[in-house]
Amino acid sequence: MEDDRAYREIEAQIGRGAGNIAATNFRYETWLTEAVAGAARAMQISLRSAWLLVEIWNNGATVWESPGGNLLATVTPEGEIGVERSGYGDDAEQLGDDER
Repeated sequence: MEDDRAYREIEAQIGRGAGNIAATNFRYETWLTEAVAGAARAMQISLRSAWLLVEIWNNGATVWESPGGNLLATVTPEGEIGVERSGYGDDAEQLGDDER
């Protein structure tokens, strides 16, 4: 039952900014709430606090959208951030360090 509550609490973070999520004290802690909170802190540290959470994957990875909607960032459970132009599959384009 507590896992269900934790899942709903995590799901409620979709559409919120990284800075807001990083400041959230989750009431129900699971490995997934820790992954989401860690990803939000990584985004905040990388000066992407205004980016919005759009997806949470089962493996703990998260996907964030830039304020302008033209970039997506994927944060792994290890805290690595990959940024690409918005779009999926063949439409996605990996960005070099100078474009981030």
